Amino acid sequence: MAWLTARSIYRLWFHPLRKIPGPKLAAITHLYELYLWEIERLHEEYGPVVRINPREVHIKDSEFFHVIYAGGKRDRDPKSFINELLLTSVTATIGHDYHKLRRHIISGFFSKLSVIRLDEMIRDKVRILLGRLEQARISRTPVELHSAFNALTSDIISEYMYGESLGNLDSDLASSSNTVAHGAVSAIQWLHYVRLFPPVLRLVRAVPTHLLRGDQSLVGPLLRAFQLTRHKALECLAGAATSTSGSSDEHGKREKTIFRAMVADNVPPEERSFERLTMEPVAILSAGTDTTARTAAVALFHLARHPAILKTLRTELFEVFAVSVDKVPWSQRDVSAGQLEKLPYLTAVIQESIRVTHPVIMRSPRLAAEPVMYQDIVIPPGTPMSQSVHFICMDPKIFPSPEAFNPDRWIEAAAKGVNLTKYLAAFGTGHRSCLGIHLAYAELYHVIAAFACSFDWELHETGLEDVRTTRDFQLAVPESGSLAIKIVLTGTVG
Repeated sequence: MAWLTARSIYRLWFHPLRKIPGPKLAAITHLYELYLWEIERLHEEYGPVVRINPREVHIKDSEFFHVIYAGGKRDRDPKSFINELLLTSVTATIGHDYHKLRRHIISGFFSKLSVIRLDEMIRDKVRILLGRLEQARISRTPVELHSAFNALTSDIISEYMYGESLGNLDSDLASSSNTVAHGAVSAIQWLHYVRLFPPVLRLVRAVPTHLLRGDQSLVGPLLRAFQLTRHKALECLAGAATSTSGSSDEHGKREKTIFRAMVADNVPPEERSFERLTMEPVAILSAGTDTTARTAAVALFHLARHPAILKTLRTELFEVFAVSVDKVPWSQRDVSAGQLEKLPYLTAVIQESIRVTHPVIMRSPRLAAEPVMYQDIVIPPGTPMSQSVHFICMDPKIFPSPEAFNPDRWIEAAAKGVNLTKYLAAFGTGHRSCLGIHLAYAELYHVIAAFACSFDWELHETGLEDVRTTRDFQLAVPESGSLAIKIVLTGTVG
C-alpha cells in the first residue's frame, strides 16, 4: 500500500508529464485509455493534448498526425501490448534499425510493381468469387459480405505467402473454416480486455489448442491461426529442402513467395527462426485478410443505401469499358487495377469507403528521442505519443458531415487542389505505415468494380446500426461487437 501511495505521488507531482493536462486518475492509472470515447470526452474537457495514462500522451489534432508518426526515427512503444501477441513480427519490432531490417526482407513483395505483377492472380480469385455469388443469386440465398470478402482476401494473401491459397473460396462463404478470418475476429473480442496485462497473451499462446474447446473458446480461433502458420512453416521448409532450383515445383506453386523470401540465404540466421516463420505470417495473413474485407463490405453497404452514388459509379464504368454495349460479363474481361485506378469516381468511392470504415482504430504510440512541441506544450523525450485514426477520418473540420458517405467530397477537393488523401490515415504514415496499402487498393478496385458491373443487390436484415462504429475493440466495430452485412443478389447487370 505504501508503494502504491508513493508511486501515485510521484506520478502526480514529480513525473515528467505532471504538467500535461488531464484528470488525476489518468495520471496514476490506465483506466481511461481503455475506451476511445472517454478519450474523446477528455479532449473536450482538457484540450488537444491529454495525458491518458501515467506515461502516454494523446494528441487530437489531424494536422499533428504526421509529426507523431513520420518525424525522425520514431520507435514503437516497447510496452505496447501488441508486442506480446506478435513478438518477432515486423509489426511488433521496437527499434528503428531492427524494424528496417525485418521490413526490408518482405517489403519488395508489397511494392507497387510487385502488386501489378500480382494482378492476374487477384483477378482469378475475384472471378471465383463472382461464380460463387452467381450461385447465391440463382438460389436467392442471402450473402454475408464480410465473410465472402474474407474468403477472397485470405486466399489472395495466403497464395502470395505460401504459393498456394487456403481454399476458402472453395468452401461455403459463410462457413467457420476460414482460420485466419476467425482468428482475427476472436482476437478483437478479447484483446481489448487483456491489453493492461500483456503477459497474459504469452501465457495463453502456450496453452495447447486442443484444450480450448474449439469455437467455444474466445482464444481458440486465434491460436488455431498460429497453429496454421506453424504447420505451413514446417510444410514449406520440408518442400524447400527437397525441391530443386528453378521454376515452380510439381504442384505448380508460386516460386516467388513471401515465405521463401523469409528463409532466403541472404537473411540473417536469427531471422530464420521457427518463431519468426510463425509470427510474421500470422501478422501478414491477418492484416491482409480482415481489414480489406471489412472495407469492401462497408463500401457495398453504402452503395446499396445510396442508389444515386451507385448509378454514377456504374455510368463511369460502363462508359469506359463499354459494359452496356458489348454485353461481355465482367468475369470474362481482363481489366487491370491500373486501368481502374484512372477512374476518378471509382477512386473517390474507394477513398470514402476507407475513410468511413478505418478498420484499425487501435492507438499505436510512438517515442521521440527529442522533446516535441505542440503549441506551448513540451512533450518530454521518450514519451509515448499517439492519435487514433478515428479522430482524423471523422474530423468534421476536414470531412464535413463525417458520418455521411459522400464520394463527391474527394472529387470536389481535387478540383480545388486540396489534398484530402493526406488525411486518409487508415494505413498509417511514415516508415511504419501499412506494408499492404498497394495490395489493399488493388483488391478494392477489382472487387467494387466487379460487383457494380455484375449484380444488383439489396440489403437483407442489415441497417446503419450494423455498420456504424460505436465500440473500440482495437478494430472499429458496431454495437453488436462484430461486422455482418447481409445482402440478397436480385439480378445481373451488363
